Amino acid sequence: MLSKNNRILLVTLYDRGALGIRSLSSFLKSNGYETSILYFKENKPRYMKKKENKQFNHLQVDKVRQDYILNYAAVPTKKELFLFEKLLTRINPLFVGFSVTSIARETAITLTNIVKKLGKLSLWGGIDPTTTPE
Repeated sequence: MLSKNNRILLVTLYDRGALGIRSLSSFLKSNGYETSILYFKENKPRYMKKKENKQFNHLQVDKVRQDYILNYAAVPTKKELFLFEKLLTRINPLFVGFSVTSIARETAITLTNIVKKLGKLSLWGGIDPTTTPE
């Protein structure tokens, strides 16, 4: 008898609170699914000098004297993308669900392409796909 794949990977991007993903995970578990939650990268506001040259997907900037406070989504490194793919292969989920905000859209696209490359299904939820479904 073949065993049913009931594993689901839920990914939250730059959001440690992840209330939506946590609630969805609880609901799925109560209905017999095995869920894993991946907290992919942290959104850490910090000070940055004007001279710094770092790549970001999204910035919210408030000027404080000569420096800036940033609320940013740093672009994933090659190592982070490699580790995501490795984890995805190990878990072998039925599908991958992403919680996506505007700040995380580019990262979600990048990770979704990895999911597709491995022949897995993906689903986006959250404020960004709800307000801009295209």
